Amino acid sequence: MSTENQELIKHAQLSRWCIQQAEDYLRSGNNIQASEKGWGAAAQALKAIAEERGWNHGGHSLLMDIAKQVSDEQGRMDIVAWFGTAQSLHVNFYEDSLPSDFVEAYLDVVKSLLLDLEGIRSERPFASFTPETRDERNRLRRLTRESQS
Repeated sequence: MSTENQELIKHAQLSRWCIQQAEDYLRSGNNIQASEKGWGAAAQALKAIAEERGWNHGGHSLLMDIAKQVSDEQGRMDIVAWFGTAQSLHVNFYEDSLPSDFVEAYLDVVKSLLLDLEGIRSERPFASFTPETRDERNRLRRLTRESQS
């Protein structure tokens, strides 16, 4: 098995593990850890897509790029919105400001995101997607350029 396939599998497995951990923490009343694991599940699912497509994924801003690129390719802005919800969970890890019912609702959104990303991961990008704006071209450059060592 190639290193790239191992990384893809690693990220996909971590995503599934994180969402299970998030549910366990939520049930035990630990909103802080439930939030961080929910965020981690979304981040790892995006990293799995990046691995599948040969994209860079080593940082928060690249995760946003991945979410936006997939959203644009699929014609689905809900992916960006759902990822924004996952980012709110990440903030809650530091701030502990979300009540349990919000954490639970946000985790439900993340679960929907994970299901969709799982299906998208195995698809090829839409051939009809062509970057038209400077922002789209710059995003693709960040995702596809060789990583800086």
